[in-house]
Amino acid sequence: MRQVRTTAAPFHGAAVEFFGSFLGGLALDTLTEREKQILILVAHGLSNLAIAEQLVISEKTVRNHITHILDKLELSTRAELIAMASRDGWLKKT
Repeated sequence: MRQVRTTAAPFHGAAVEFFGSFLGGLALDTLTEREKQILILVAHGLSNLAIAEQLVISEKTVRNHITHILDKLELSTRAELIAMASRDGWLKKT
């Protein structure tokens, strides 16, 4: 049986505030709350395994979420995602 985390995942409460100004809110409308959590963690340099462990989900699920994020933001690679996060100031709020 899989362990279930009873506390909220990091950044969960801050996700909406964090993305409030991103692209005038367009990305906020297209990304799910979980995708926002994962995007923040990717932008901060966490590996898929580290994200999976922190959010208590499988590494495969993290990969699926990242694929959806890249598709929705029309990006091709994780490096592009991190570059966009850095360029657009996503990493200033933690």
